[in-house]
Amino acid sequence: MRKLVLGMLLGATAAAVTLFPSTGRTYPVSIDYSKYSCGDFVYMPPGQQKIFAGWLSGWYSQKTSTTVFDFTRFQTNLASVTDWCGKKGNIKDLLMGVLDRSMKSPAPAPSNLGGKTMDMAQIKCSDYLSDPDPSNQKFIAAWMSGYYSSQINRTEVRWAGFEGNVQSVWKYCQKHKAETIMNVITNSNQVRVF
Repeated sequence: MRKLVLGMLLGATAAAVTLFPSTGRTYPVSIDYSKYSCGDFVYMPPGQQKIFAGWLSGWYSQKTSTTVFDFTRFQTNLASVTDWCGKKGNIKDLLMGVLDRSMKSPAPAPSNLGGKTMDMAQIKCSDYLSDPDPSNQKFIAAWMSGYYSSQINRTEVRWAGFEGNVQSVWKYCQKHKAETIMNVITNSNQVRVF
């Protein structure tokens, strides 16, 4: 499973960089993703766009009661949203509003997707820790953050808390490699809801 997880994440996030690349710029203490417009999304650097899309994927996965991540659907949806948001007249639309409306449309049947899938609830600490690419770990953390934020309907991400949780999960996983990341987040008293 480890090779499958790492290979799929590498493919899905090949262009991804860390959540906030070290550019010397300062970033806000928190961001409310419900206030992000299509324009904000379209003009994000590609790495940040994929991490944000990972957070959104986690958010909407929880809303639809699934932990299965489909890499083909993710790439297709990311391209579709980027294209739609980039069209004249759509740039000021709130991204989560657009996605909420699109959720009312039926999704393609899983058999028609033909993509690789992974159950995010099955990612073990050992898989997470052994990935040599920090952007993959950030992607998983962003997805988990979106998933758990959705449970409490919180669209605001506090970066200090997010980074603290990432470190807490990493540290806890060092000693509990057989546990799943979701189990660590759910049961650890060190991790606050992302």
